[in-house]
Amino acid sequence: MLPRVVDVTGITGQHIIGPVTSWQTPSGPYNVEHLAGMSPTGDLLVFWWSPKHDWQSVNVSGTAGEPAVLKPASYQLPDGQENVEVLCSKNPLNSLLLFWWKPSLD
Repeated sequence: MLPRVVDVTGITGQHIIGPVTSWQTPSGPYNVEHLAGMSPTGDLLVFWWSPKHDWQSVNVSGTAGEPAVLKPASYQLPDGQENVEVLCSKNPLNSLLLFWWKPSLD
């Protein structure tokens, strides 16, 4: 089988610099793929894909009002019946940042 390539930047119109982190989460019967990285302007961007929709993106720094300057790390943890997705980075003042999301808050 030949490798396949998807131009996530071309689909979403968002650009990143440097390395990314990745993770997968269940959403009903579907598997959702996630990528996160830093934009050229210093915003933390999250990209996601599932069989229900093509690649999408959100500016997490813009939503949270907090810039990040380091390649993010990701992890997940249970919260009752929900899955919490967490991104870790630091801001320009070297403070540790945790950006988190769970389905009931969206």
